Amino acid sequence: MVEQIEEQYRDLYVKAGLLLTPGAPVNKKDLFSGRIEQLSKVVTTINAQGLHPIIFGERGVGKTSIANILKETLDRVGFEQVIVNRTNCNSSDDYSTVWNRALGQVAYIEESHTMGFDSQPQQLSIPLAEKVPEKVTPSEVLNIFRKSIAPAVFIFDEFDRITNNNAKNLFADTIKAISDHAINATLILVGVGETIDELIESHESIARSLVQVKIPRMNTSELDGIIRKALNELGMNIDNEARQIILQLSQGLPYYTHLIGLNAIRATLLTNSLSVKLGDVMAGIETAVGDAQHSAVSAYQEAVRSSYKTHLYKEVLLACALVKGDELGFFAASDLRAPLSRILDRQVDIAAFTQHLEKFCSEQRGNILIKIGAKRNFRYRFKNPLLKPFVVIRGYVDGLLKNSLLEVLPSWET
Repeated sequence: MVEQIEEQYRDLYVKAGLLLTPGAPVNKKDLFSGRIEQLSKVVTTINAQGLHPIIFGERGVGKTSIANILKETLDRVGFEQVIVNRTNCNSSDDYSTVWNRALGQVAYIEESHTMGFDSQPQQLSIPLAEKVPEKVTPSEVLNIFRKSIAPAVFIFDEFDRITNNNAKNLFADTIKAISDHAINATLILVGVGETIDELIESHESIARSLVQVKIPRMNTSELDGIIRKALNELGMNIDNEARQIILQLSQGLPYYTHLIGLNAIRATLLTNSLSVKLGDVMAGIETAVGDAQHSAVSAYQEAVRSSYKTHLYKEVLLACALVKGDELGFFAASDLRAPLSRILDRQVDIAAFTQHLEKFCSEQRGNILIKIGAKRNFRYRFKNPLLKPFVVIRGYVDGLLKNSLLEVLPSWET
């Protein structure tokens, strides 16, 4: 298909994939939309000695993107001398493995003095890999920071993936020691979660050293900024209805704005056009199902699989995705009656789908939902918020939604 379009549109087709990146966090300041308040809070905290930001929030809200553009932001506001390093954590990590990766990637500046009355101190760049022992301790980390005359910021992304409790305790010890000894370094922990209680509980004395930076879902204006910047770079425009579909389907999660926006733009370019219309977005949605994260596809398939043709797992799960829920995303079983009745084109009672909800909360169906509350008053929500928009997209592609998407999509803003 790409070979059949004109050369100028073919170039834009390729360029679009550089501007909208669903498969990777944003790493270019010019393409970073919104989050000014959160980014400013992180920068202000770095400038305040003894404080360390903790960046947290739901999956897919853009936490890593903030970490990626931090260096460029610091350079722009006059902190070019700050060393910024980002390290990804994983479930097999302990304290030593994380710090070996982090310290092994950078060098520090050390002053040396020569003999003589007129001698001037010289600055030497020394690779930290030469100073890092295989077994790292908090005191050794502090000693390395003490020798460096350049301020340093170490970002530990996906910190929640560390399962080693001793490693978390040692990180807490490190944060406390850096703050207590006025070390010119800042640690930034980035992870999924609603609060940072787990880290604080492991070492309550560091609470005063932590600055919580919660990343909420993006609002309409911020999501629109992602689309607008990409379209401006490409010299393209978009119809209002097409734009609204992308914004509503994204549900405040920039990952889906990038995913659907990219596929809609490419569908438009395949017609040798620069104007994105509703039909292009719909074509892009169908492509997005195949391009979505493998984890989302697998979780969906595990949740709805059945050997019975008359099963309602797809329909009930779609109804769950069409419910707005409360501020934390929880909904009651009774909230499903209206959307499920619309999907099935007949009235349904709670008894028709309560067993489906229970199974969605079981290992048998991949625990796609989580449940809280007491019997007869249970409330449910998607365990992974990224699955909710995917279920809606999949429902549209499978023909389960007979109405206009704008008529059935819930708003994520109050």
